[in-house]
Amino acid sequence: ILPKTETKRIKTFAKDLLKRHAKKQTGDCIFYPRFLSGITPQGYVVNRDTVYTLAEKVYVLDDPYRISHLFLEALLEDVSELGQQIYVFYDPLCPSEPQHVVLPESGIGFVTSNKLHSFEPQNAYKIHLNRFCNIDDSAKERWKNGEQLIALCLREAFDSLKQEKA
Repeated sequence: ILPKTETKRIKTFAKDLLKRHAKKQTGDCIFYPRFLSGITPQGYVVNRDTVYTLAEKVYVLDDPYRISHLFLEALLEDVSELGQQIYVFYDPLCPSEPQHVVLPESGIGFVTSNKLHSFEPQNAYKIHLNRFCNIDDSAKERWKNGEQLIALCLREAFDSLKQEKA
């Protein structure tokens, strides 16, 4: 968990970015909850083309510490006043957390990129979320161990799905 000061900095940055680039329209805001990623027998699959189809300008949230949901939740707090369609793609590992957000009428998208799934679209703007983290070496080591545990569990899940499919 991040200290409140870093969380506040993330929220302020997200809201400022949204104000600069999103178009305000008349009408009701319509949210479309979706999944863009999935855990399958073929591994962790991401349908990246959906984002590229819906948005001309893509912001890649480079997220080594899995905090992008804080950034995206801050965006979602303010988008309801825009009066447009909003696609919210949730994380299959934690379905209550947004992983990507796209506003097609504004032509912008915000995608999470980490070790599990990377996004590297051309002409994308990269936002390094680690700049919001003040993590010491012992915390980095614990985080690395946690990431290894997640990778192990996912390999087991992929293998189990392959066996069940067979």
